[in-house]
Amino acid sequence: MHLLDNYSQSFIVTNQQRVDAQREQFKVSSVSIANNNKFNITIQNTGQIPINITRIWIQDTTTSASPAKYNVGQYVVPNGILKNIGQGSAFPIASLTDTYSMQLVTGRGNTQQFTVNSVGSAPINIQLIASPPSVNSGFKSQLIMMVTNNQSGTLTNLVPNISLNPGNSTTCVADPVIPSSYNTLPSGSTAIFTSGVKVTGTVDGQTCTYEAQLTNGYAKNNANATITMNVINLASTTYAANSGVVSDSYTTFGWTQGGSWHNHWQFPSSTTTDFKITIQNNNATTGGYKFWVSKNTQIYLLQTLLPSNGKIVATPFFLTSTIPSNPPTPPTLNNYNDYTTGLLNGGGTATLYFGASAAGGSTQQSISNLQPGTYFGFVLVYGKFAVNAEDTGSSYAQAIPFLAVVMS
Repeated sequence: MHLLDNYSQSFIVTNQQRVDAQREQFKVSSVSIANNNKFNITIQNTGQIPINITRIWIQDTTTSASPAKYNVGQYVVPNGILKNIGQGSAFPIASLTDTYSMQLVTGRGNTQQFTVNSVGSAPINIQLIASPPSVNSGFKSQLIMMVTNNQSGTLTNLVPNISLNPGNSTTCVADPVIPSSYNTLPSGSTAIFTSGVKVTGTVDGQTCTYEAQLTNGYAKNNANATITMNVINLASTTYAANSGVVSDSYTTFGWTQGGSWHNHWQFPSSTTTDFKITIQNNNATTGGYKFWVSKNTQIYLLQTLLPSNGKIVATPFFLTSTIPSNPPTPPTLNNYNDYTTGLLNGGGTATLYFGASAAGGSTQQSISNLQPGTYFGFVLVYGKFAVNAEDTGSSYAQAIPFLAVVMS
């Protein structure tokens, strides 16, 4: 009976050990070579019982025919993570150019075998795409580098190297690559790196070509992408086809009811109000041309909701001459003479003042139609492109949606 009882206990213990071994589940979540040139291996316990990682076998398959055993002796709880395997003083120095075969062993005898390949050990799938492939001068394209691990083992320490090829006909400046590296890339997975490239030039169709490869990667394992630059030519026949010839600066919008200028968007509706805003001439045509502002230029306000009287009436505020920084209350308006303000092509700016009830007039616009509520508005810009104000030039007009205000 005593022998039978011992046998039963031994059978139960052995059976429980077998069940526990079957319940062990863990995976290698990352492998990298740290700054101290040693492996940094992280595993995750995906099972329901604690695991004791007793040892690891490491074989440098590039230089050695047999593996070496290293003791680990660390526990990891269910759903826990164990880091820094391979960082102890007893572990070997790793080479960025060699290939390794590894096997983790648990106290219950389960193993997890994996390989770690160098990015320079064999060619891998590298693609480089420019999106969009064609941009206007002064704008950015996005370089997208895709690295797919088509090898059987895990790749470590993927560091992108995106460089400008020689012999380009335009100026291209690339941003830093994001992210700067991938520590681990399992077999079948893809790493994506991006970099913005600003392209500038003066001749339509100029190009620049970039090459993408991995630092310490396999020789001639690279990909290329070309960015083509377009020049926007603004002539009298193409103004309508190229929007944004004249733009405004929202931060310079201001209003006054006398005394000083304010730049926030809410003001009383029952007090005489005048406005200012800065516009810019983006016409790229050379030759000393300017955009000469017509007296018909105005700020045009519309209420967003139907007022109590059931009528929505648009209120225009026409150009007036300069209003001082500390205007009287109410401000004194002087008429704006046609084409007296000229903005030089290529970025010239001017601050315009609005408040007159009619083009070229000096009578203050009434605010009787501006009931309390919310309003949206446009700057209606009229003028001509010419070298001198008295020249006939090329007429041009543009509506710029620019502001939303609340009148209390």
